[in-house]
Amino acid sequence: MDRRSCSKNFSYMVDLLSDFLQDLIYWPIYEENQDSMPKYFQYFPKTRVVLDCTEIPIEKPNCLKCRLRLYSHYKGCETVKFLIGVTPCGSICYKSKAYGGRASDKAIFLQSNLLDILDPGRDDIMVDKGFDIDLECLESHIKLIKPPKLGSSAQMSAEDTLYTNRIAAARVHVEGSIQRMKSFQIMKHKIPLLTIPLIDKISIIVAALVNLKNPLLADDK
Repeated sequence: MDRRSCSKNFSYMVDLLSDFLQDLIYWPIYEENQDSMPKYFQYFPKTRVVLDCTEIPIEKPNCLKCRLRLYSHYKGCETVKFLIGVTPCGSICYKSKAYGGRASDKAIFLQSNLLDILDPGRDDIMVDKGFDIDLECLESHIKLIKPPKLGSSAQMSAEDTLYTNRIAAARVHVEGSIQRMKSFQIMKHKIPLLTIPLIDKISIIVAALVNLKNPLLADDK
């Protein structure tokens, strides 16, 4: 089979699988989320979703404007970037479209319209300290759970340290879902430029397959 035929068949299968599997990435109803709340979230029982961004390296394009949009200072190379939402029990419930690595976590979050899905006063979201979305969540009456910043003091207070550790203990489990996505070979290596138009559908397939794996947490957790 020649290269053109392989490329055509690959694109066909990506289209087919993404359409078939996309329903496995869904936003659970409130009761389902509460019923599956792990014990690691005992201090954050209203958490609806844990958010994090992940980046996948890609081949460097010849176009200078493209390189500027795709270059990630965090990774030190050209990347595509996704916002991933994971339920407290570890299932992927949201995946944004792909952005260039230059896009900030905040910009991607604001374009996701997730604040429109969350119920003010009832749903909390948990993020890492890199998400500068405090004001937007405050205006939408959504509680934001994230590690406190280190102020003028060179050392955190005992209360802030305990709070940070509790967040880390909860986040470490759901971050496993994102790591499962990155365990797929297509996510481990630089993505060819010719594959970039398919990256949104490829990421749908990968996220859906992660949700089909065994649960991250045992039944007694």
